[in-house]
Amino acid sequence: MCNYPSVLSNSEWFIGQRQIVNENVKQAE
Repeated sequence: MCNYPSVLSNSEWFIGQRQIVNENVKQAE
């Protein structure tokens, strides 16, 4: 996972990962 077109895309990917983690935490509770 090292083919980021730009820093902006990297930030969007990171935000997406955080959203997935938040959803998993909600399901775990």
